[in-house]
Amino acid sequence: MTRHWARYGAFLGGQLCLFLGAVLFATSVSADWVNLGGAEVAPNIAEIHVEDDGVRVVLEVFVEDISVFSDLVPAEWWAQDGVAPDPDDQRRARFALDGLSIRTGKGVVLPVETVLVERRLRVDRASPMAGKTDPYSGRTMPEAPSDPRVMYVELLYRFDGPRPDTLTITPPLDPKGTVAANIGMIAFHRSVPVIDFRYLSAAATLRLDWSDPWYSRFDNPNLTRHHKYPRMTFLYADPHEIRHEALVRVRDAMALVGQEVDGDQLDAEMARTLSDAAAAEIGRRTPMSIEGEAVQADFDRAAFMRIGMRGLEFLQTGDAVDIDADILGLIWSVPTDGLPSEAALEWTWFDDRTPSIAGYAVDAAGPFLFPLSADDPVVTWTNHFKTDPYPAISAIEVDLSGSTSPLPLVLGGLAALGLGLAVFSLTGDGRWRRRNAVIGGTVAVAALAAIPVLHQRQATRVPDLDPEKLAALTGDVLNNVYRAFDFRTEDQVYDRLALTLDGAVLEQVYLDQRSSLRIERAGGADARVDELEITGVELLGDAAPGTLHLQASWVVRGTVGHWGHVHSRTNAYEADLVLAPVAGAWKIRGFDVISQERLM
Repeated sequence: MTRHWARYGAFLGGQLCLFLGAVLFATSVSADWVNLGGAEVAPNIAEIHVEDDGVRVVLEVFVEDISVFSDLVPAEWWAQDGVAPDPDDQRRARFALDGLSIRTGKGVVLPVETVLVERRLRVDRASPMAGKTDPYSGRTMPEAPSDPRVMYVELLYRFDGPRPDTLTITPPLDPKGTVAANIGMIAFHRSVPVIDFRYLSAAATLRLDWSDPWYSRFDNPNLTRHHKYPRMTFLYADPHEIRHEALVRVRDAMALVGQEVDGDQLDAEMARTLSDAAAAEIGRRTPMSIEGEAVQADFDRAAFMRIGMRGLEFLQTGDAVDIDADILGLIWSVPTDGLPSEAALEWTWFDDRTPSIAGYAVDAAGPFLFPLSADDPVVTWTNHFKTDPYPAISAIEVDLSGSTSPLPLVLGGLAALGLGLAVFSLTGDGRWRRRNAVIGGTVAVAALAAIPVLHQRQATRVPDLDPEKLAALTGDVLNNVYRAFDFRTEDQVYDRLALTLDGAVLEQVYLDQRSSLRIERAGGADARVDELEITGVELLGDAAPGTLHLQASWVVRGTVGHWGHVHSRTNAYEADLVLAPVAGAWKIRGFDVISQERLM
């Protein structure tokens, strides 16, 4: 076998290039959960799929553990090393009994068939934490073996009779009865993941619910999945809206609205029909109130999701929806002007299989759990903030301190002198009385007329800004733009943008550049900007009088919390900006996005 695996090195050359290309250019999937156990990067991987006619198992056997799974090595591989193995049927029977063994509840050992065996490279399943230090425990998270070579095997364990109620899966054991190889396992019943990646370190019994695979369970409570609940509801309190969000299994949603289909999947049209009907029915069954007054929430959006290795992963438009495995997310919202003192949601959809659900009230301080049942069906959010966690958007005043002209004071004094001369001349005697009165009055009127003109010029005067102040100003105006998009109604967004944008650029940003500046997550919602970092500002020398023309680059980091999960986005931008003082406040008169790049 040594020469056999040495020859495997030549196979690595071309395959490694393909592997690296796949990793570097793979499309990222938005998700929110990280498995810290490390089973997904175990040396050996077993994907176990329980189907109607048997159990399909996909193995990735680490090159250094081939001996543990030697009964699966093809005869021709042995022959290359001059070894004559036992007959295939004997080796398969031995593997079914002492290798990866699967038994029914009656103790029947399921026979195994080899569908495919070939040399491959390990599938990259590493989580973002792989190889890093857990900040809470201080331990280093496991990594996959540095050698990516595996023996890829597809096995089929057929049911020789009625479908069993339980299956016991046992890993290869050494003579002492301990597991002979480190195996990371994930199991599915039909298309429903029963567990996240966990270590198969001992015999594990799986109880199968053939009527609804969602409820299939391992006896071992440590063998479970992170997303357990078939229904969940969330009441979000944001500064500009109160939002109700619900997660519902597709199968449950179909039962609620009476939708029936042939097969186990929904096409795009069926999925759209379901989301519309479910939004109307669930919206009717979940009344909301704000400040004790009933409100009618507007339906916002729907998204279909699937439980993945890293949380709920969004399906793309047009993807087939799996009735057993997939989840429908729904959102309703009510616009508000600031945070109210209280909001409430009543959930009235319970049944025998789901007599209780998890409800959450969520605000800037975090989520608060409300276990809901028919006897206690209300989620109530109360505003406990002493200060507003979401400061209001305000105009950015032009700071002219240290550069204010004394001319308005001079003109005020001149007006006073002229007026005094006019009054004195009119009340006195003398030959020049009338002429002095005219001169004094003229001077007073001219000085008074010049003061508002001078104030207007000072209000539009561009102060001298050093690089640090210029960067701070750029950050302030851009922050105002982004935060305006946090508002939900079109009037609210437009009015807030008008505090920072002037003239035609107000329409430009509102209509044209909004899509460029938006930080969007999967599912279609906009992320709230948490941090804006100016990475460069260059003052250009072709500015029109009374303006600043600059080229700026910045990075924005945003998050959005929906359906109990937080998604992060980081985008980088470069743009040409024209800033000008308008009525004592800084406004953007020109805005042209040159480039944008998704960083995370």
